[in-house]
Amino acid sequence: MLLQNMNPEFSHDEDENHVNNKSGEEINDDILRALKILKGVEKTWYEKCLKERIRYWEVKRGFWNDIEDITWNDLFFGPLTRDMDIEWKKNIWNIWMDNVYKQMWKEDIKDAKHFKTRIKRAYTYQEIKNRFHQKEKGLNEKKANIINQWNIFITKCVEEWKKEKTRRTKRLEPVPVA
Repeated sequence: MLLQNMNPEFSHDEDENHVNNKSGEEINDDILRALKILKGVEKTWYEKCLKERIRYWEVKRGFWNDIEDITWNDLFFGPLTRDMDIEWKKNIWNIWMDNVYKQMWKEDIKDAKHFKTRIKRAYTYQEIKNRFHQKEKGLNEKKANIINQWNIFITKCVEEWKKEKTRRTKRLEPVPVA
């Protein structure tokens, strides 16, 4: 059997004899056709994987937009911050969003690296899709954690605002003359 695979003269298969009777040019043409087919399959696979990555990114963008909407409305229209100075609110918002943007950026970099690794290792489309769906399932829990962080942050800011408001009030009071 080993000799049959190594030497065409020992072949008893008609299809194999047909291949063995091909010229070098015909064999090269067959190889090129096969490579074109493989490239097409690879391109289709990559495009499907990329579409899944884009779909996940859109879901994640919606997630971060929700976080931004919730926290912005709470800061500018919530009951805890009604009497807060608008400049104070803007400063708080900038501090909060700087942290959110850093977190988003880190996660985007991490997601991109994981995606590239999976592509380089030729994970199947289904494996890549399943991983993105798995990550999506964790977004609700993540949202709850971020909103909890926001509540802690805004509570501390309200306490700081009360101190600042007291300081401002004391500065405006006239100094009693003795």
